[in-house]
Amino acid sequence: MAYPAAWSVPREWAGEPAFILGGGASLVGFDASRLKSVQEGGRGRIIAVNDAGLDLAPFADVLYFADGMSRWFGWNRDRLHLFRGRYVLTRAVDVMTVEGVEIQRLWRDKDSALSRDRTKVAGQCSGANALNLAFLFGCNPVYLLGFDMGGGHWHDNHKAPARDRYQRDFIPSLERMGRELAAEGVRVFNCNPDSALKCFPFADLDTVLEPAA
Repeated sequence: MAYPAAWSVPREWAGEPAFILGGGASLVGFDASRLKSVQEGGRGRIIAVNDAGLDLAPFADVLYFADGMSRWFGWNRDRLHLFRGRYVLTRAVDVMTVEGVEIQRLWRDKDSALSRDRTKVAGQCSGANALNLAFLFGCNPVYLLGFDMGGGHWHDNHKAPARDRYQRDFIPSLERMGRELAAEGVRVFNCNPDSALKCFPFADLDTVLEPAA
């Protein structure tokens, strides 16, 4: 088994907005091409988590996944070629090489609410890891889409039994990370008003995507 080498996240998008696409059911029917126009206009970067980088926004700047061979990577190894963006990143330790796909591996910071080490990401779930990534890339503000924290997924590809870790693990982790990001001056907005994640202010995506006058 070959492991991708540890990677250091470059601060190449300092001050640029980031849109993070998660897995929540609020993204059912979402037209991700709206974000593509923002991306192509130089008004934002896209970080797609898991299936969002293969089926929803394969043009994203980053595809991030956290789970290895026994879960997401194992289920989707043969589909990674669908991603057409720049970076494929993971914190999974059991990731094998995939022909034609360059996978960069980061370490997991289990002790910090927010990793400031460019080779590590903190957080209990892939969405929190992606938010930490946006911070390491220098993005500000950050807009969360599909961070429902419950209620299923926008796709039917999740093969593991449902586990209710949202209230116990995922939401508290994001709350802790949110406090650290606020201290760093990073603004984070949740674009789903019905999300169970309440620590970030709501932003209306239609308003956010309006072209600058």
